[in-house]
Amino acid sequence: MIKKVNGDNFFQVAGGLVLVAVGCIITATSLNADVQAQQRHASQVKQLQISQEREAQLAELERGKANERYQKGCVLIKSDQITPELRVSGLRVNTPVCDLYGNTALPQADGALTDIARTPDQNVIQQRISRN
Repeated sequence: MIKKVNGDNFFQVAGGLVLVAVGCIITATSLNADVQAQQRHASQVKQLQISQEREAQLAELERGKANERYQKGCVLIKSDQITPELRVSGLRVNTPVCDLYGNTALPQADGALTDIARTPDQNVIQQRISRN
């Protein structure tokens, strides 16, 4: 049964309406924050997926570059693992070098190794080692 608003119940009805309005505002605000948090999370997940896809593409390009160097007969360095700190001598600039671990690089005039690329393909590595 719906009662009419009159002087006796005005403050009760008005107070009830204010409480309902405040409740609606609090609910809407908290839902909006939840929605925004979910949207931020979804955006972060998407950025992470894009980053992982780029990393996978770069790894595949690096693998292809290293495989090509092994297949074309890179100069095999048996004594050391190729690292950015390693220096080599007696090679022409940009002559591909490789090691027993799947790493390849290009030596510069000062012997520093640049453009380091790696392959996990043991068959390619073993084929190069067996030609030596």
